[in-house]
Amino acid sequence: MGTVLVNTDLLRELLNAASRTALAHRGSDVECYVLGQLEATANFAYILAAGSGEDDLELLCQQLALDALNRHSELECAGNRAATGRDSRSVTRTT
Repeated sequence: MGTVLVNTDLLRELLNAASRTALAHRGSDVECYVLGQLEATANFAYILAAGSGEDDLELLCQQLALDALNRHSELECAGNRAATGRDSRSVTRTT
């Protein structure tokens, strides 16, 4: 298996740009989409940063992904409860 050389400074800039984009779209109709992109970017960056010796970068990736997921969950739950009167986790199937 080969190795990948990663410029951690550029990786930090990518995470900063993704975070700024998510903040810029807070409250918009595309916020859920942008949060998904932030979460995916943070997870990919974590894979690249893992084992690089940049522990703070790994933690930043994990925290950004978790924050994006938490915010996404807040938005989905609020929208689903308002529209259906129930939590999105309580889906019943009919056959």
